[in-house]
Amino acid sequence: MLFGLLPLLVLGAVVALIVRAVRNHGGRVRESGTVSLRRFFQYLTLYGVLVVVAIGFTGLLEQLLPGGGTVIRRGSTESARALAFVLVGVPVYLGLGAWVNRQLDDPRERRSFGWSFYLTATLFTALLVAGYSAFELLTWAFGVEPFDKSTLARGLVWGAVWVGHWLIVSRYLDAPRGEGHLILGSAVGLGAVSGAIGAGIFVILDAMYSNLFEVGVASNFGDDMATVLAGLVVGGGIWSLYWLRHGVRLARTPLWHGYVLLFGVLGGVTTAIGAGTAQLYSILEWLFGRPDATTAAVHFDITPGLVASGLAGLGVFFYHRAVLAEKSAPERTEIRRIYEYTLGGVGLLGFAGGITVLLVAFIQQLVPASDVLAGESEVNTLLIAVTFLLVGGPLWWGFWSRIQRARAAAPEAELRSRTRRAYLALLFGVGGVTALSSLVVAVFMTLEDMLDGRFGGETMADIAPALALVITTGAIAAYHWLIYKEDRAEAPAALESPLREVILLGVGGNGVASRLADQLDVRVQVWDRLDVPGGEVSPEAIVAELEGQTHERVLVIAWEDGHHIVPFAGRR
Repeated sequence: MLFGLLPLLVLGAVVALIVRAVRNHGGRVRESGTVSLRRFFQYLTLYGVLVVVAIGFTGLLEQLLPGGGTVIRRGSTESARALAFVLVGVPVYLGLGAWVNRQLDDPRERRSFGWSFYLTATLFTALLVAGYSAFELLTWAFGVEPFDKSTLARGLVWGAVWVGHWLIVSRYLDAPRGEGHLILGSAVGLGAVSGAIGAGIFVILDAMYSNLFEVGVASNFGDDMATVLAGLVVGGGIWSLYWLRHGVRLARTPLWHGYVLLFGVLGGVTTAIGAGTAQLYSILEWLFGRPDATTAAVHFDITPGLVASGLAGLGVFFYHRAVLAEKSAPERTEIRRIYEYTLGGVGLLGFAGGITVLLVAFIQQLVPASDVLAGESEVNTLLIAVTFLLVGGPLWWGFWSRIQRARAAAPEAELRSRTRRAYLALLFGVGGVTALSSLVVAVFMTLEDMLDGRFGGETMADIAPALALVITTGAIAAYHWLIYKEDRAEAPAALESPLREVILLGVGGNGVASRLADQLDVRVQVWDRLDVPGGEVSPEAIVAELEGQTHERVLVIAWEDGHHIVPFAGRR
């Protein structure tokens, strides 16, 4: 086992040699590349060694716990591996740790990506392992599961790793670079607590449904609720610490908005929509389709689970939408546009899927070789199409009509939006490629049957899905291409400007950066001045001056009496 750890020692030696070489070379250009390489190996090795040490201590602690026997047992593979990991890993980790501690005297090291990556990865790993161990221990404490000493050992070791690195983060990592682990922890906590809430609602509704209709398999209600309570305690604790105490107070960066939009708003609403869609289909299947169940009580026994998922999803959605609305500007922002275009796109996909299935059925009905309603699955497939139409159609039209009303009310702001242009280009491009690919498939299958002398009704039935995709995706591509052309015809002159990048030096207040990015469609960087504070700058004045720029990159410097605009070239 010790020989199996030789690669770890070799990797540590390589890191040491790289760092020594870096110290012995003073060129600044050369140092930037070698320092990045050194940091990559250094922190990756530090993380790997930490995992090895934690596994080793977990194995040893498991042997020490009651019922585990002595620490060293003759012929014990587990004990040998744990000892090897500890004996080799601890010295390596302490040596690397001391070296890293000396490097952290340099502020540039504390601001490096490698350092923040190591802390984020370690905290995230420790949170997952310790959190799940805490959940399993609580289920044992509540009398649901038997005691497992390995779970206790993992929880203690990784819990200590989490506490230690949380303290390190609070001391050595500034707020912007500590944002990643807070967002990741918030996502873990949100998933755990929302899952526990949904499971709790399901347990209650399922018990009521089973008692009312006398269906389903009998379960232990007390054990199920105890498991739910364990999930609520662990998930709620993680989410409260990471999000309610820290995450919600973070700066409104793209990563923060990504969490709120992706995990909160979109995650919640898609969960609720999915549950509602499944419930609607089950109703249509029972009324018009061919269900497998013979009684309504058995057929609708999925209803408690769907209701629980829908309620949990709606709770997550409404909470994060309120957070997003509370912390956003009153005017229409790109964050709001991303939310609307994404949900509108989800509805459009559902609606297009329903139309495609109906077209397949229609094409197959035109030929005598097929009967789409002949089989049980075909009837239910048509009901799936109707379900997607009933859900996706209103969802798409509701958001798309809202978007178009915003375009009519403020056309210049909406036409400048990157989100709108990306949405239209994506649907046109993906729709066009899908339609073209489906057309190729249909032509290929037709020619193949013609050359083999078996062209007929079965051929039309076979190519029906491809033809349906051609019609549906082609219509989507054509419609959004027309919208895109209309937008380009009315696009503001600023979109035709060669300006691509703006650096604001001492000009960061009054929302200047976001206004420039939205209205001029440029990449904006904000730098602070350390010598003198900048004066108040009007965003409207800067936008007006930059609209007529003929350069690709400009620097906006704040002065006490206003600001100056200086064009510059890119790096050579």
